[in-house]
Amino acid sequence: MGLMPFAQAGTSIAELFEWAYDRLNQTYRCEYVYKNEILHKRVLSQEHPSLTAIASEFLIGNNRLDLLVINGTTVAYEIKTGYDDLERLPVQMAAYLSVFDRVSVVCDPAFVDRVKSVVDERIGIVALTPNGSMPNIRPSISNVENVDPVATFDLLRATEYVPEAQRLFGVMLDVPNTQRRRAYLEYFKTLSSEVAHDVLLRSLRARFADRQSHLVNSLPNSMVQMYYEANARTRSAFFGINSLNRPLLDKTGSKDELFSGPSR
Repeated sequence: MGLMPFAQAGTSIAELFEWAYDRLNQTYRCEYVYKNEILHKRVLSQEHPSLTAIASEFLIGNNRLDLLVINGTTVAYEIKTGYDDLERLPVQMAAYLSVFDRVSVVCDPAFVDRVKSVVDERIGIVALTPNGSMPNIRPSISNVENVDPVATFDLLRATEYVPEAQRLFGVMLDVPNTQRRRAYLEYFKTLSSEVAHDVLLRSLRARFADRQSHLVNSLPNSMVQMYYEANARTRSAFFGINSLNRPLLDKTGSKDELFSGPSR
């Protein structure tokens, strides 16, 4: 794809992003490209958006998971582009295996052999090839039976673990706020790995539920990851088909108001 005719009246916002993404994919395969391709090829192609919750940059202790998919289970994707290194990969994988069911590394093909040498056999390995395909080098293995109840509890909010404790144990603790988390943790320590994961799955699915998932089906390929990075208000305002099909310039050459910035 050549130079984008930015000044040409009629060029839409969606066409601009498609052009920019194509250039990015060809010349600079950064993390955004990897996330976008995972969502297209491994998530939304297999399940309807309304049945899938997505969390990007999900914090787990001192580690930040690149992409978490919550559907019938928890699926964690750690990305290693050609611009990354693998120094922290073993620590990251240990953290993710303590709380999630399926964990995979999606990497540049040049990293495949090195990834194999440093990660647990439960970890799936996927390569993003130069032609854009994403073959499974090694499938992930279900890890639910190894989930740590304490580690999963650390990811829960009070609005999640309090009702779960009432459901599971029939308790509603009357303790000061400063002692609440520690008090509820004592109950969650007694859970099996499977039940602890089920609590986490249910809580995260509700936390990241997308009530505007119908918008995803109308998005150009380039904007899926951008959509999941946005908050609900931005999704409504920017990602509707009417907004994306608006021209960047009107017939007089004036900018679309979405891109014109605040008036002075």
